[in-house]
Amino acid sequence: MNTLLDNGITLFFNRLEFDENLSIYLSEGRLTALNESVEVAGQEFKTIRSIGQSAQSDQFLVQFDAKEVVHFQVIDETFTAYDKDEIRDSSDFISIYSKSKYLDYIKSNHAWYQDLVQKEARHYMIWTEDQLIDVLCTKRPRVIALGD
Repeated sequence: MNTLLDNGITLFFNRLEFDENLSIYLSEGRLTALNESVEVAGQEFKTIRSIGQSAQSDQFLVQFDAKEVVHFQVIDETFTAYDKDEIRDSSDFISIYSKSKYLDYIKSNHAWYQDLVQKEARHYMIWTEDQLIDVLCTKRPRVIALGD
């Protein structure tokens, strides 16, 4: 799902709020201006630049209508294993899965949502540097650039 988030090189997760909306606050990751020197296995690399958040980082809000959210989770991306059988629309910062283990899990353990909601829910996955946010929702999210 191509959005304005895809103009950057990476994203950092800041916080999540759940009230009238599921609101996910993100910051753009930027390359540092300074080159660093790093030694790995006895070999020195002199032109390494780190990625991080700064005062100049753009801020974003990804917002789902809470009445349309079936389920969501935030997980450390370190613990995630990708499955070659999963099908997603893109490798953008927000992907829409048409087949995933998360979607299978929700359908098998919380199948009653289909009768109550009577709309097709889709699996959205938001990728950030350290977290993955999975959202099962019947409406597409809004992506908003936050001003100063």
